Amino acid sequence: LRDRCIPYIFTMHDAFVKIHGKNSHFYMTNNETIKNSLFSLIPSEDMIDFFLYPEKLRRLHHGVDTNFFYPNENKKEIRLICVGGGDDRKGFHLAVRAAKKLGLPITIVGPDSIHAVYNKTFYDIVEECKEHIDINLTGNVEKNELRNILNEHHIMIHPASLETGQPCLAVLEAMACGLPVVGTMQDKFSLKGFELCTRNVADIVNKVKIILGDYDEYSKKAREFARERDWENIFDELEKYYYEAR
Repeated sequence: LRDRCIPYIFTMHDAFVKIHGKNSHFYMTNNETIKNSLFSLIPSEDMIDFFLYPEKLRRLHHGVDTNFFYPNENKKEIRLICVGGGDDRKGFHLAVRAAKKLGLPITIVGPDSIHAVYNKTFYDIVEECKEHIDINLTGNVEKNELRNILNEHHIMIHPASLETGQPCLAVLEAMACGLPVVGTMQDKFSLKGFELCTRNVADIVNKVKIILGDYDEYSKKAREFARERDWENIFDELEKYYYEAR
């Protein structure tokens, strides 16, 4: 686009930039793309000053379709859930160990969850814990099935070491279905229906217990927050950036 003199707006949503650092190909490529854009969108405040051209960056939060992802009371036993890729960054191995301490069943939804080769640490911990609790590894699922699965669960655990969106799409979709979340946060703002944790099993266990102590209120607030982040609201913010660039 640059070489053909076509103006463009870029969206930066690449966790590998921070994972591999400022000397990496990921960082150099994204910097060059940001430099030559009309402006660039980034869903995480904490990464704006990380790049060389912060004046080109505009934060645009992730959004969620709250008309598609909505609560449907189909819950029975208390059950935990994780959704996303199964790499160490997401921290699902910590969630499994927390589930074991709590004595609660847990479901892991994601493309890597049934393939040990992608994350041996995670798979080893699953093997270690599955004799003590029910662990369901679904692999990847389609959108309709994901909504149904979310509505069969109570709390999402998402102790990621890094996300480029705060919160990420998987967390927003869960919150839209009324699931409170125990998770980490890199940006400095508070979320309704969300208990902030560290990547520590004992801390995760404690935060799950806090939510269970007032579950209905946490569930209500999670849905409220997701509605604030509905794509229609996010679009209004995006539209302002478009007009500024005209």
